[in-house]
Amino acid sequence: MNCCSYYFPAKISSFNYCKSIKRKTMLKHPILSLIYIYINIYMYQIAHRGYCDLHKDNTMAAFQAAIDHNFKMIELDIVLTKDNEIIVYHDTHIGDNLVRNLNHTEIVALDADIITIEQFFTEIDHNKTSIYLDLKGDEFICIYLHKFLSNLKNIRNILIGSFNTLSLERLHGYSRLYNLGLITENTLNNDVLEYFVKKYNLAFVSFHWTALNHKSIRFLHLKSVNVFTYTCKNESIRKFMCDYDLDGIVTNYKISYEASSDESKNTLTESNSSST
Repeated sequence: MNCCSYYFPAKISSFNYCKSIKRKTMLKHPILSLIYIYINIYMYQIAHRGYCDLHKDNTMAAFQAAIDHNFKMIELDIVLTKDNEIIVYHDTHIGDNLVRNLNHTEIVALDADIITIEQFFTEIDHNKTSIYLDLKGDEFICIYLHKFLSNLKNIRNILIGSFNTLSLERLHGYSRLYNLGLITENTLNNDVLEYFVKKYNLAFVSFHWTALNHKSIRFLHLKSVNVFTYTCKNESIRKFMCDYDLDGIVTNYKISYEASSDESKNTLTESNSSST
């Protein structure tokens, strides 16, 4: 088992136990079939930059709305400024200016809604809501992120993902307790996935929805690695995502349990028909 799974949010760990039963039994038992439906309805809905369908993304209003609408996990982007402040912002540039070339005060002058990671954690209780940090820019942000996280008493509910494997390598070197994840838009073969899982002791992999494939998901689950996908922007994408055995969906809006339930039942019926 991935040693980071102990620190991973407990709710996902319990789902994975039920999921492992489901995979082994191939959904032949009626009670386990109900578990399958339950899992797919109640997988993690991850609020993309907060509840960004209702509010400007990566703002305190969006994050508070995610709490108010009972999202159990919030995703936010972080990037490092010239004066080594970690701000909550998606891009590595503001207009024609690179964030790394601007001081925090200069950035706030350009966009007053931009907050720091300290402000976020002051307002949002990470002991009640899981937090998914998406690292942007180069790996030097890890120096200051590690300093910040070292002052928190509990990091169990904090996930850290990045496209940049240099960032993953640096954070893995700082602490083996971090819940690290690879974010990718690529379809990766199992050899490549296994390399990253072992090298960085990955707790999760987050695929762009166009890169989802059943083989990779099965492989990662066998390695006790959770699988997320991004970004659910509309019902068409949601329906595509729901064909896969996922642990979490990064979404712009609250997904209806009723719609997920209907599709889980349809998937279950198809699976049972193919096995008879």
